[in-house]
Amino acid sequence: MIPAYNEEDYLAGCLDALVAQTRPVDEVLVVDNNSTDSTRAIAESYADRLPIVVRNEPQQGVMYARATGFDTASGDVIARTDADARMSAEWSKHVVKLMDTYPEADIVSGPILFYDMPGKRLLDWRVRRIMPKLSAAPPDKDSWPLSGGNMAIRKTAWEALKPFLLNDPDLHEDVDVSCAADKAGLSIWHCHGALTYVSARRLKSPFSEIESYIKNTLTTIEAHGLDNRAEGFKKAMPKTIKQYRTWSRIQRNYNPETGRFVPHFLQRGKQTRVPPMPDTH
Repeated sequence: MIPAYNEEDYLAGCLDALVAQTRPVDEVLVVDNNSTDSTRAIAESYADRLPIVVRNEPQQGVMYARATGFDTASGDVIARTDADARMSAEWSKHVVKLMDTYPEADIVSGPILFYDMPGKRLLDWRVRRIMPKLSAAPPDKDSWPLSGGNMAIRKTAWEALKPFLLNDPDLHEDVDVSCAADKAGLSIWHCHGALTYVSARRLKSPFSEIESYIKNTLTTIEAHGLDNRAEGFKKAMPKTIKQYRTWSRIQRNYNPETGRFVPHFLQRGKQTRVPPMPDTH
């Protein structure tokens, strides 16, 4: 399931990755959230390559598009990703194997890497070397919180956690799901072989917005009253902010199309993209 709003520049890459899955997916559900560009047309153009379904969610916001996708998807296990994500070729194979092998696993996440930051060739080389070992590693049984870019959930688990969602557009929608899963007593497992690449485009946003986005994770956890989770995130937050500050400085001066560094103040046509809060994309 892919929530999408004006993603004509990225959606085809995501769908191409789904076409390339070694274990074919049973359904691809794109939830068009009032796009004004060619997002819907691009999705529909894959009808000859994927079992694709396009639905519309008229209420603006990824929270609403996500709910429409989970509510209307036909499968017993529903994967959710972002329009700018690129799932590795064996992603679906690893997720299905884990869900079949461990029926007690309610939700599955996996590792996430950036595909458009410096050092991509070195990263790919390292991934090729380590992936056989990761694929053979047993899953971790406590992976928290979820990322909307790389997750799969049983339909029964979605129905179980829905009553615990706060559904507040000012909170993180994927962290809201994570907290609701905690309250519902659901387990979130980490599948090491279920690798997904995502775009680092959001790191070009002003860092004040990125920092606010990070801090809103804590706000969401506290809104759920999960004190133990909140305490753990408080301890990790300074390191997380420092890491994202470094990534942001690198990415704002890097052009992934040319593979070169250009000082941000010299870039032509530079744009920023606000990190996707739950009421935006």
